[in-house]
Amino acid sequence: MAAKDQAPVDFDNDAIDAIRKTLLERYHILPYLYTLLYRAHVDGSTVARSLYFEFPSKETLAIDSQYLLGSALLVSPVLEPGARQVAAYLPPSATWYDLWTGVPAAATGAVVLPAPLNTVPLHVRGGSIVALQYPNTTTTSSRKNPFRLVVALPAWSSGITNTTAATGELYLDSGNSVNPVQTSVFSLHQYTAKHASNGYLRIDAEAVAEGYTGPETKVLVDAIHVYGVHGYDADSDVHVAYVKVLNKRTATGTYFAANNTLVITDLLIEVGMSFALEVFPLAKHITIAPAPTSRPADADAISTWLYVGVGSATFIVLGGVYQIFSRRRGYTQVL
Repeated sequence: MAAKDQAPVDFDNDAIDAIRKTLLERYHILPYLYTLLYRAHVDGSTVARSLYFEFPSKETLAIDSQYLLGSALLVSPVLEPGARQVAAYLPPSATWYDLWTGVPAAATGAVVLPAPLNTVPLHVRGGSIVALQYPNTTTTSSRKNPFRLVVALPAWSSGITNTTAATGELYLDSGNSVNPVQTSVFSLHQYTAKHASNGYLRIDAEAVAEGYTGPETKVLVDAIHVYGVHGYDADSDVHVAYVKVLNKRTATGTYFAANNTLVITDLLIEVGMSFALEVFPLAKHITIAPAPTSRPADADAISTWLYVGVGSATFIVLGGVYQIFSRRRGYTQVL
């Protein structure tokens, strides 16, 4: 019996919608996957890895229904027909957020995750910075679209510094060159983020390799999403400033209290640029006293004495200058 064709168009509309959404999500993370392939080439590290690889324990040893992409993304696929939820394991030693929404995992360890028909549960690990790119229908056209950085902060610890940090990197090349690493025709950008409990956040991007400066490096980073921020009120105004090529600019920051997420937009940063960005909540309820609308009763008297005092001082100074000038002129005549 002939097997059913597996092209998306051979399925019903619900399946087509689910396939389309899943493929576009995969296109979103292509820059991250491409960077993992670079690391596999130069370091021999794995792209897809078991949970035991990153979190060795008796709980993760036998898990074969989940996997990690690099160290940052945890995939919990639905493998049972008709299932709308999936039994999963989220290692308790890390903080986990939904990659797309920033909602933190309600629990860790053995959990049951909702998995509607068009959803593949995908979590980002706290301490990671992942570069995403808005998708299109082909990889060639996707590479022309803007980037979005996801900064996933780890949970707070009781350390002395009272700060959290995250790191990540992005590899770029032309996409069709031969041996770009061996010939150094590539660019590599490293990202770091540090966040203090008072809300202060600094994100740095450093170009550690700039052998490739093609159009892929000119694409804009149009948003940065920061998960797990602290130090903000529900109505906090957010100050965002960044420096690129010695020019200081401002951007827009919006805090979403429901899931402690900070969204930074209105950026004019090319993905191939180094930059330093600072964010902090502005102080609220600052009252500036209004200017008086009427003059005090003794204002005229005060003004009169001021005029007299200033006039007298001016007369004395001018008189002294005149005497000095006269003496100077006399000395000149004598000489």
